[in-house]
Amino acid sequence: MRHDKIVLFLLWCEMRNALRGLGRFDRVFFCIAGGLLAAYNLGGLFLTLRANAAELRDTAWLWHLALPSALISLGAAFGAVMTGISLSRAFAACLLALPLSFMARRRMVARATLAIALVAALAVGLALGLCGVVVGKHHAVIWGVAAAAWFFLGAVFGLLARMQFLRPERQLRYGATRQRRFPVPGLTCVDGARPAWLGSWACGLEAGRLRITAFMAASLAVLVPMDILSGGASLAEHQAAPAAIDSVITGLAVFMLSLRCQPLDSPVLRSAPLRFMRCWLGVMRLPLVLSAIFFAMPAGAAIAAEPHSWTVPVGGGFSLLLLDGAYAVFAAYFMMTPFVAAISFILVLSYAAYKWLQYHDVVYAGLAVFLIWLWRQTRRRFLHG
Repeated sequence: MRHDKIVLFLLWCEMRNALRGLGRFDRVFFCIAGGLLAAYNLGGLFLTLRANAAELRDTAWLWHLALPSALISLGAAFGAVMTGISLSRAFAACLLALPLSFMARRRMVARATLAIALVAALAVGLALGLCGVVVGKHHAVIWGVAAAAWFFLGAVFGLLARMQFLRPERQLRYGATRQRRFPVPGLTCVDGARPAWLGSWACGLEAGRLRITAFMAASLAVLVPMDILSGGASLAEHQAAPAAIDSVITGLAVFMLSLRCQPLDSPVLRSAPLRFMRCWLGVMRLPLVLSAIFFAMPAGAAIAAEPHSWTVPVGGGFSLLLLDGAYAVFAAYFMMTPFVAAISFILVLSYAAYKWLQYHDVVYAGLAVFLIWLWRQTRRRFLHG
């Protein structure tokens, strides 16, 4: 195999192994349920496009400005994410012993990212071309080709932007042992319960010490100002709603960013005399504490801004607990791929919120049944492989 195809081969093997890791019942369920759900949504999209065909077809700014901007932005985000995924494979520990130069690994990443982006761009172009045919747009095929080109161009921009931050000494981990780590106060009290240090294992806290990364710093740079601004808005307007809403959003974001369930797939943990529930809750301990801390700051501002509306932040706390529990089920099911877990959770939650307008509380019941099924499947895989 040529070395510039190694990353593509690794990604293909991971996807194949993930599919093989699903049980036969899981695969049949996802095929049937996913097929029916896709057919239902495609039918609804077709009817919506036909009902608004004239307006969509004759709106010039939609085709000449909004569509190119959206596709280039979406392609840039896709390219940046795929570049990060490819980088993690190109500089994986199992490949560091190979005699590959830094430039060779860059070429591996670029080849894998561009190949995947090309397939995604073709799918986007096909989808937009079909939408153009449905609404009766002139030269729908040309618009589909243009959409594929815009998406692929955005992916190239995302790839180049992500590559600008590469440093050989960081990616090859030459100086990793000299990076400063900071002790986490109160970690012994929070993570010392049985199973001990499971949260530290999941979060990668070596010897109970935290290493500040660029992603962590960027996340804090976004979440902390959000808490400050929402708290200030509530205090200025004497309304609890802004800070209460932000407390739920930031608390859930911190929980999703910090929760990692890879230890649940470890043979060492699975062979120990521990129940799945105990291990699952052990992985959740540290993320729940962080989520509660980021929730408490704006929630306190909400209570101070409008003391008689204390039920608003309290209700937000219960909502945050339910959302954290729901995401923990997704994270445990997709234990080795937290990014897939986050995307799946956001899509399912968005779809449930959209359908709530039509079916109301029936959506909550269906979501609860789906979460119970995911949890049971994860527990069965943990106990029996």
